[in-house]
Amino acid sequence: MTVTGQALGRSEQAEVLIADTMDWMIEQRNAYPEIEGTVFANIVNRNDGQVSVRIEGDPRVQLFADIGMVPAGEADGGALVDTRIAYLLSYENFDTIPADLLLSFFSGQQSADEFFAMELIQLSPLVRKGAYTNLVGDELTMAVSGAITPASLRWGFPEVIAELGRAAAAARSE
Repeated sequence: MTVTGQALGRSEQAEVLIADTMDWMIEQRNAYPEIEGTVFANIVNRNDGQVSVRIEGDPRVQLFADIGMVPAGEADGGALVDTRIAYLLSYENFDTIPADLLLSFFSGQQSADEFFAMELIQLSPLVRKGAYTNLVGDELTMAVSGAITPASLRWGFPEVIAELGRAAAAARSE
């Protein structure tokens, strides 16, 4: 938005839109107070025996840090990728991700179900207690974790924040 505003000679309007969008996102988050301060790992199934775990520095992670969540650090056994905004972790080490909840998006429900049903993934205490998101659909993925705009956030963020609220509540359960 900042760059677009500069390019169009509308920097002030762009900054107002950014501030309004952030205020709206915080209002949405406030309906789920258990989210604030929750340590999260944004995972992507690579379908090759590994997950990619996005870390601080990735703009998709920053979006959730901006609403008061805390990005997880690197798990033991992870291999930092060249961009330094993610690390790869084998399914065998999936249960070592240092987070309170797992944030993930999937293209379809079947791929989400198959991933979380895998024996090695089921070893994670976070998966066993339901402290993971079940966010499905390419449109939702792009709206909130891909080509993010203020309009796409207003469309997809309410679904995402509700699911994060559910996962954060599960994370805090014994």
